[in-house]
Amino acid sequence: MRLARFAIVVASALSLHCAVFAAPVPVKDLFRASNYLFGSMSMSPDGSTLVTVYPVEWEKSYFNALAALNLDTKQSKILHLNRDIPVERAEWVGPNRLLVSTWGINSNDNWAPQVGMFSFDVDGGRPVEIVKPGDPSPLFPMAIVDGSIEARRFRFAFLVPKVISRQSVVGDEVLLAGQKIGDQHEKARKWINDGAAPLPGVYKLNVITGEYSLYAPDPGWSQEWRVDSDGKVRIAAGFDRAGFKELGRLNDPKQFPAIRVFWIGDDGKAEPITAIQLGREEQFAALGFAPGGKRFLFAGRQGRDKAAIYAYDPIAKTVTGPLIENANVDITMEEPILSAHDNTVAGVVVHDGLPQVLWLDPKLKALQASIDGALPGYYNRIVDWTRDYQRILILSASAQDPGAYYLLDRKKNSLAQVYQLADWLRGAKFGETRPVSLSARDGVPLHGYLTRPPGLGKGVATPLVLLVHGGPWEIRDYAVFDPEVQFYATRGYSVLQINFRRSAGYGRKFEELGRKQLGRAMQTDLDDAVDWAVAQGIADPKRLLIAGGSYGGYAALMGLVQHPERFQAGIAMFPLTDLIQQAKDLEDTSKEVKDLTYAAFNLEEFKKNVGDPVADQALLEENSPNHQVARIKTPVFLVYGPKDEIIDKQQVRKFIGRMKAQKKTLVHFAPHEEGHGIWDEDRRLQIYTALEKFLQKYAPAN
Repeated sequence: MRLARFAIVVASALSLHCAVFAAPVPVKDLFRASNYLFGSMSMSPDGSTLVTVYPVEWEKSYFNALAALNLDTKQSKILHLNRDIPVERAEWVGPNRLLVSTWGINSNDNWAPQVGMFSFDVDGGRPVEIVKPGDPSPLFPMAIVDGSIEARRFRFAFLVPKVISRQSVVGDEVLLAGQKIGDQHEKARKWINDGAAPLPGVYKLNVITGEYSLYAPDPGWSQEWRVDSDGKVRIAAGFDRAGFKELGRLNDPKQFPAIRVFWIGDDGKAEPITAIQLGREEQFAALGFAPGGKRFLFAGRQGRDKAAIYAYDPIAKTVTGPLIENANVDITMEEPILSAHDNTVAGVVVHDGLPQVLWLDPKLKALQASIDGALPGYYNRIVDWTRDYQRILILSASAQDPGAYYLLDRKKNSLAQVYQLADWLRGAKFGETRPVSLSARDGVPLHGYLTRPPGLGKGVATPLVLLVHGGPWEIRDYAVFDPEVQFYATRGYSVLQINFRRSAGYGRKFEELGRKQLGRAMQTDLDDAVDWAVAQGIADPKRLLIAGGSYGGYAALMGLVQHPERFQAGIAMFPLTDLIQQAKDLEDTSKEVKDLTYAAFNLEEFKKNVGDPVADQALLEENSPNHQVARIKTPVFLVYGPKDEIIDKQQVRKFIGRMKAQKKTLVHFAPHEEGHGIWDEDRRLQIYTALEKFLQKYAPAN
């Protein structure tokens, strides 16, 4: 068993991120389990202690533990280490007190979720169990589901409730937001519908006694709650309860439930906010309150093309803005950065090329510039800070470095590294990633990222891997450290990632351009990106590869179908191979679980965005690899999951059978017990070691 380590390393700004060497990074280091899975780190309100949720390696897998570091004594301590009850989240609910949520799966109880909550002082004193793991509770309604097909399919729709904000603490009490209840088994629905527990809302929890009670009932089925600068619950956002005939079941499977946002007044009454446009494509996201605490800030499109930041005035009942916008991308929907001393929004993040924070306060903008000057070339995100802004916790990372946490002590004028993510990669040399832009053949602007092999001289054309993201909707590529990208780059391949039309984050029109364009314009965007890379002297036109997972695996196979002479090889992980069969599988799933929200809505979205299996049969067959195997001429490396619940294994098995029958070159794996991804470390290492040999044989980078 290996425990992640806390350390204080004081260093000059120039030496904080280490030097590198040129050797390719071994598969066993790149794809080590806990490389992906570091949880979180936060600082106590008084700045004396850090706590971290971190992965512990155990028998080639991992579980999350909890540890603390006293910043003054430099002493570290393990607070919770239990493989059967791993930590999901840890939150400060007082100067020295923590609220910890756990999440696990009990394989001896039909794979029922084992969720719980407890609280204790950071020194271990005054422990109290609030919810015993596995016990039913209105805070954890998914805890009582069994191993039925509905529970297996939807168990991960469960979300752990969380403290609304640190400033909502009053004495020993904290306000805890009940989260969305996902599609659940009949037991869970009956338990709540019979009145055995209230619907989620905001709960008042005493973190010393463990007692809790409903504080603000849910006016809808809310997923987001916000409090103002005085700690009063003001915003509830989620689905309209009228769209459901009972918990998790739609009145009309073809109609997505309306989204509702409520303003909660001083009298506790919830009033719908009508000035905010809330259609699903409006990309609404609750942020918090503007400095001063009077206006509610949210991200949304408000009928425009791209999402921006707007303000709602609860007195005038009007929306003003946009206050912050970007010409190229939607303003990010990720969590905003909140002020250190109240619940107001201090900054938001935008991903236009490289990520950056847009600050509402000029002083914080200047502080960010100072931090960036000390840690150049990195995305430096403020994670936590004390109320006086004198101690600041920073996560510094880039596409070339998994990153590290730093403590800035402004009183001492010092910057110290406190935790290195994936420390076994320290000293490895990775390829540099930069944003790129180009135009598709029809003039549509495309954006993405290019990663070149480390140590490469200027003007050198290399083999190119066109790496296609999954989804394809509601997903895009970002400039973040990606082990798969660096797997190729450190072996001599340039890697091109393009956010083709319908990728998330580039506005309403860009999304609409991708409707029913699988294998068509979404595919030609990828072709145009390769043409651009060749014309720029980046890619050797005789050494091109195409790779991806899920939808990206589909796109890789379609690239081989449509351009049998262009690519040396294709790599498809968990690919969609038959569009008609996928629609039928979604329809069968919808019947199997009746009108559960997730299944019913996915089927309708597929028909709208991909095609109807009856009306669009010819189009879907033309753009399905299963029906076009004869056109593939180059070697294929393929992985699928025998327990994949997103893409049925029979689809891929038909593709494999047809490839073999036509004597095509195919290397394929079906890792035991895996679904739509590779979670076991041994199996992941086996797959990527085999891929490395496949590349050396069929498309070597030399």
